[in-house]
Amino acid sequence: RRNSISIVSGRTPSAPEIVVVRPEGSTVSPYDTTPPPYEPPPVFPDEPPPPYASIAREQRRQRRLRRTTLVRNNSNSAIA
Repeated sequence: RRNSISIVSGRTPSAPEIVVVRPEGSTVSPYDTTPPPYEPPPVFPDEPPPPYASIAREQRRQRRLRRTTLVRNNSNSAIA
C-alpha cells in the first residue's frame, strides 16, 4: 500500500486551489468599486415636492423652544 500523497512528482503537496463559484448571471467583479449608476428619483409634476427642509427646520425650532423653556424653568427654580 502506497500513501495517498505521492512525493514522486516535483510539486509539493499544497492546499487545493480555491475556485470561486459565482451564481450565473452575476456580472459584478470583486475588483469593481464603482457605485451603480445614479438614477434620479421619479418626478410627478402634479404633486408638490416633499417638504423635507421645512420639516427639519420645524423639528429644530421645536427643539430650540423646548430647550429654552427647560433652561428658563431651571433658572427660576434655582432662584426661588
